[in-house]
Amino acid sequence: MELDAIAAVIEQYGYFGLFVWLWIGVIGIPVPNELIVMSVGYAGAINLLNPVYLFLFTYLGLVAASTTCFIVGKLSGKAILRFLKKRKKTKKYVHRSLSMIKKYHNFALIIGYFLPGIRNIIPLLFGLSGLTFFKFAFISYSTVLVWTTIYFLLGLFLDRINIVEKINGLLLLTIFIAASSLLAVILHTKRRMKLGRQTYFRQN
Repeated sequence: MELDAIAAVIEQYGYFGLFVWLWIGVIGIPVPNELIVMSVGYAGAINLLNPVYLFLFTYLGLVAASTTCFIVGKLSGKAILRFLKKRKKTKKYVHRSLSMIKKYHNFALIIGYFLPGIRNIIPLLFGLSGLTFFKFAFISYSTVLVWTTIYFLLGLFLDRINIVEKINGLLLLTIFIAASSLLAVILHTKRRMKLGRQTYFRQN
């Protein structure tokens, strides 16, 4: 899907359509969330729609998606986990998510959101783990707010220097690596703090 097509969807369905699209409609669309949110920021920069409302409904849509994954994990996480482990495309992401949770515990929710492929799997696993909704919401919603702000503002900035149409995989990969590296340094320090012992999930 090209940037023009993303802008067309926003223009046609408005704010609520954007919310629904980011909540459930983005499943199966071969476009990274990073590029979508940057495109939404671009739409605000060219006054296609009100940038404040664009940001708000983008944030709410992403929060709804993360929350849905968490709730699904609580309701039927084991069955979905078995299904994901059987698929070649998702098996490696499941194992990466499990390893991150073992190593970083609750902080895996922060790191995972900056890594495509596992940002929806980790909330599902935490739903399965028995983590309380309050703790999940506090960590996840704060992370989504920071993440959304970064890419929304980046979309606005890229419009200012007229290179939106030149966005490519290399730029996105650079952003992923930079964000992940920064978080890794912060979390490496924080994980040394005493954490309560808790079993988050079963291997089988």
